[in-house]
Formats: sequence, structure tokens, C-alpha cells
Amino acid sequence: MPVIPVFILWAVPAIIVIGGGIYLIGHMH
Repeated sequence: MPVIPVFILWAVPAIIVIGGGIYLIGHMH
């Protein structure tokens, strides 16, 4: 079972969600 492609599929949305959260928090203050 390929681990790296699964990790990428998990990492891309995670980065988007985390980045979006930081963006919103940064603009809230």
C-alpha cells in the first residue's frame, strides 16, 4: 500500500484548512 500518495492526499486539504484558519484569525484581530 503506497503511503506517500495517501499522505499527500491528506496533507493538501490539511494545509488549505490550516492556512485558511490562520488567514481568518489574522484578519479577525
